[in-house]
Amino acid sequence: MLDTSLGVVVGRFQVNELTMGHRQLISYVQDRYLNVVVVIGDRNSPPTERNPLPYFARYTMIRKEFPNVIIVPLMDCESNEVWSRNLDTLIQPYITSDGAILFHGRDGMTGYTGKHQMTCLDFNINEMSATKRRASIQKMPKFESVDFRAGIIYAHQELIPRVYETADAALVRRSANGMPTQVLLGRKADSQLWRFPGGHVEPGELSVACARRELFEETGLHFESSPRLLGEVIIDDWRTRDTTKAYYKTFFYVGPYTFGVEKALDDLADVRWFHVSADLSNKMVPEHRILLSDYLIPYIESPDFTRDSHTRSN
Repeated sequence: MLDTSLGVVVGRFQVNELTMGHRQLISYVQDRYLNVVVVIGDRNSPPTERNPLPYFARYTMIRKEFPNVIIVPLMDCESNEVWSRNLDTLIQPYITSDGAILFHGRDGMTGYTGKHQMTCLDFNINEMSATKRRASIQKMPKFESVDFRAGIIYAHQELIPRVYETADAALVRRSANGMPTQVLLGRKADSQLWRFPGGHVEPGELSVACARRELFEETGLHFESSPRLLGEVIIDDWRTRDTTKAYYKTFFYVGPYTFGVEKALDDLADVRWFHVSADLSNKMVPEHRILLSDYLIPYIESPDFTRDSHTRSN
């Protein structure tokens, strides 16, 4: 006779097909309990390598093999205590007078502090874990498969809009004899237009550190003092003009030249000093013109530039 208490399976099931461990876990509970609920852990965030599949994809996968179980989502949260209370609340409508028993697999949910018994079932199956299986899929793409290509297209259609962060650096120096202030610009080999030195902010890197790093890597010069953040700017970058799912934001820093000889390094073919003026915009890449016109020129014309006494004349 089946147990009349509620059997609850808790897992993420982030795989392209259920593993043998998944199947045995759900089958074990289904064979012993009259009422079975499968709780799928989900999160309201962009897909990651650890959590690539949306809820409905995993719901469909489980429903195909276990059509008689109840399947419900449970959203992640920062606190184990809150998550545990939410889990208890989620399954409460399905609980009979005999209570509920919760089950998870070998690499399943941990940190549960709710009121029900939580049991780990390890069937000692010698098979690849879900984590390793996801990694293996990346190494063995099946590009010849229509379904695989459709999956890639679908995944990019469903992407949550994302931001690529960059930092750009304006190294400036006062010119003698009343001439305009100068700024150091770089040019790439495949372009005749000039740009501020800069690049992508690396994982875990602050934008100001990125600006310092990119300036040195591309010109051999340093910000010798703390650069000033002129603004955070959405850039009309050509690489994202065909999508509404991604855009570039740059942190634009300015600082004074102190010493050293500029050199074209990294991916720059040339570096050169230019007088700062509105006409300079015509010589620059389109995505950096707003940095010149709306940020650098107003700064140089402002009292802030005059008060930055560490800006030296050359």
